[in-house]
Amino acid sequence: MNERMTKIMNYEKRLLQDRMQLWHLMDECETDDTEVMEGKIRHFKQEIEYMESQLCLLKNEMEERKASEPVEIQQKALESIQREQSVQPKEQETEAQPDFDMPYARKDLEKTIGKSLMGIFASVLIFISLILFATLLLPYFNDTAKMITTYLLSFAFLGVGLFKLKKDKDNKFYIALTGCGVGAVYISLLLSNMYFKAFGDITLYLLIGIWAIGVCFLSKLKNKIFQVIGQLGIVIAMFCGCMLCIESNDAAKFLALIIFYIISSGVFYFVHYDREFSNNLIHHVFNAVNFVILFAGCEEILGKGIYVATIMILLFIAFYVGMMMYGRIEKSGVAFGIILSIYVLMLIQVLGLVTGDNDFVFAIITYLICMELMIAVERKKAKESHGKNIAIAAMVIFAGCGLGVEPVLSEHGVVPLMILPWLFLGFYRNNVVWKYSSMILFLNYAFKDNINETERLFLGLLVAVSAFWLIYKNKNQYSARFKNVVHVVTFIFLSYSMVGAVLELARNSELPEVVSFVVAALFNIVMMRSCFGRDPITGEQEKGTVYNIINMLVMIGGIIRINYGYEGILHLVIIITTLIAFMVNAKNLLDRYDNRFSGIYVGLKFTILMIVILESFHSVNYVISIACFVLAILSIIIGFVGQYKSLRVFGLILSMVSIFKLIMVDINYTNTLGNALSFFVSGILCFVISLIYNLIDKRIQKD
Repeated sequence: MNERMTKIMNYEKRLLQDRMQLWHLMDECETDDTEVMEGKIRHFKQEIEYMESQLCLLKNEMEERKASEPVEIQQKALESIQREQSVQPKEQETEAQPDFDMPYARKDLEKTIGKSLMGIFASVLIFISLILFATLLLPYFNDTAKMITTYLLSFAFLGVGLFKLKKDKDNKFYIALTGCGVGAVYISLLLSNMYFKAFGDITLYLLIGIWAIGVCFLSKLKNKIFQVIGQLGIVIAMFCGCMLCIESNDAAKFLALIIFYIISSGVFYFVHYDREFSNNLIHHVFNAVNFVILFAGCEEILGKGIYVATIMILLFIAFYVGMMMYGRIEKSGVAFGIILSIYVLMLIQVLGLVTGDNDFVFAIITYLICMELMIAVERKKAKESHGKNIAIAAMVIFAGCGLGVEPVLSEHGVVPLMILPWLFLGFYRNNVVWKYSSMILFLNYAFKDNINETERLFLGLLVAVSAFWLIYKNKNQYSARFKNVVHVVTFIFLSYSMVGAVLELARNSELPEVVSFVVAALFNIVMMRSCFGRDPITGEQEKGTVYNIINMLVMIGGIIRINYGYEGILHLVIIITTLIAFMVNAKNLLDRYDNRFSGIYVGLKFTILMIVILESFHSVNYVISIACFVLAILSIIIGFVGQYKSLRVFGLILSMVSIFKLIMVDINYTNTLGNALSFFVSGILCFVISLIYNLIDKRIQKD
């Protein structure tokens, strides 16, 4: 009876281990197929129902046995179970207890390094040692001995790994050993053709085909360690092969290396291919490294065959870009954007080698590739958009650099080919990357040299009008931040480009600066006080911090330009424009911030403006003092009418400062009549201030 129970317990233990292994395999097999996932759920439900039915049967049978067996037998069975538990091996006890001395994360890291990374590091060292052995070391060996030794070592690693994998398919050490053997065979084949010249290209391709079949057979392991080791072997082989070709300047050998790489890389890619990009990430990372190596070889090697090799690399990169666009990126994150950007950068660089000195063809092809990829990437579905945004931003930069190569396109094609299309696409697809990219290019376009100023002004106004029209037409996409960006960029554009445009039409050198200042200032004023300063959804006035900062810059610029010494109508236009800029936000500040600082700020800025204007007309000191006195009275009157106490306080302070200035600074006995009149007028004004306060006080008492 005890033997039967022991056999049953051992069998159930093995069954539990197999079931646990099955669950781990199903967890590792990540897939988005709905039917497969539903099949998993049905399988687990059947397992649970079966185990529940078995548990019920077991309980019923145990209760029947307990009822039929004597008490002595039950007691002996209980004592037997207790004895078995007391003599369990200590190893099992220690396995059941948690290891409190080492955190779980640390044990997992140790496991990863010890079981996986060490195998990869070992394979890299062995790959390098094979190449050094064949090319540099053992000078007493002839080429045949070296080549035989490399093959013996390669097949030794491969044979031992395959032999051990038959016994334990999940052992990472055996998988690493097998991957090392596969990569070593790959390097040995490359050395035999390119360095030892033991056989020709046709034989090499046949052997590569056999190697590829073997890789397809071994890739059923679906293990990432095997993939990494195999890819590392290809990278090391490509690097050493390129160095060898560069050193000998052999274009034909480099072409053979390209074909060699296309076959080996294609085998790894298709064997492990998955529609989800994240599952192909290992291959794409190594592939990007290989493309960089091959591009360096294309630049260094000279010869007739290099042109064919460059075209093959170009087509191969284009193929991988197309496969990325075909795949899914739901789980890709930023990796998709980075890898695609590297691929496209290499594609453009190799395209530059193919097109040569024909900059126009290079610019057009680069622009079309980037535009097509931008639209394709934007339309792809993903759980988060960081990877897509990185890719789109990279395409924007590449397209701009591509057009910048050709002067005609960079001067006349930026707005119609880049700024306007990206602006409209940004609103059509509600993509912030396109929107802000168009504004960055618009700002760069404003300062670009060698452009017809009239054309720049016309196209720039077209961009600005289109941007504001799209903002208020697409209210569901409204963003105050983007509108502020458009506002700032348009203001800068008008301030800079208007000068050149007017200068081409007018002979007066002062007119362009005045027109540019007036147009930019009026643009900001219209934005502040019109419907453009309101939220298009709620209709409420926006906070307007950006408007106020720009308006402050306009006020400072106006004060500076008043002292420039413009004559006649230009001087008057500057004064009127500056005065409007000073007035546009004064009431709003007093209404919204009715405290001691708002009134002082408003009164002080108008005082400074008045003094600057009078100084520009070379007014004498007492005239400035009287004007300040008049301004003080106006401040007091407006303060009473609008109930701005802070402005009234400023008016009183300004009146006292004006009186002090008249008495202590402006007394000049050379012009007695003028001084007498100024003091008389100031005295009358003081009476006016006193009269105003008395009338207001009586009205308040009466009310």
